[in-house]
Amino acid sequence: MKKALRYISVFCLVFVFMANTVAAQSAAKYAKPPLTLKLDGKLISSSNATLTKGDNTYVSLRSVGEWLNYTVSWDIKTKTLQLKNKNDTIKVTGDKKDFYVNDKKYTNDVAAAYANTKIYVNTAFIEKYLGCTASFNKTQNQISIVKKATTTTPTTTTT
Repeated sequence: MKKALRYISVFCLVFVFMANTVAAQSAAKYAKPPLTLKLDGKLISSSNATLTKGDNTYVSLRSVGEWLNYTVSWDIKTKTLQLKNKNDTIKVTGDKKDFYVNDKKYTNDVAAAYANTKIYVNTAFIEKYLGCTASFNKTQNQISIVKKATTTTPTTTTT
């Protein structure tokens, strides 16, 4: 009787161990990689460059703004990030859909996110208001942003 009880105990322990191993392998198989950001093909190493909130993915407006050579300023009291270059001034406030470009009010489909004392915006904002091409690779869990090529009109001179 003791021998049978010992075999049953060993069998139960082996079964529990194997079930936990299979469950862990299954969970790892379906785990998403961390959300990452690529700017013109270069992987950005900052852990604060991206944010996932619910079903939405966001990018740090500061990271993209600096990459696009904007001067960036931050007002912590109002949670407002300002991007400025020679042509435009863009003001985005955390947790709000409304923002300003050259003092003109616009409304984005998704509110800017505020986290880690940073402002994050969705890729549609990047495309529409910063003139970039943005895409999301669901398999790699990666946002890619590329500067749009600027086209110049050739000038001709007559002699």
